[in-house]
Amino acid sequence: MDRSGCGAPDPVPAWWPLETAAHARAGLAYVVQEVLAGSLPARDANAATGALSALVNTIRATDLELRLELLERTLDHRGKA
Repeated sequence: MDRSGCGAPDPVPAWWPLETAAHARAGLAYVVQEVLAGSLPARDANAATGALSALVNTIRATDLELRLELLERTLDHRGKA
């Protein structure tokens, strides 16, 4: 699948698409490397870092919601046994 129109770096790295917190962390590391190499302006890096951080927070919240839901179902099931 061609992801070049989706904002993916070229060549597409292993952490793309950004679907997990680990992917987002790898994306953050990529941004840092590009800034330190002088390939990415700090202004662009700041925007990317903010977006990636928001993604990590969203993924964590979703994971916690799913874990809580599973725990609640488990406790509810035990209460009916």
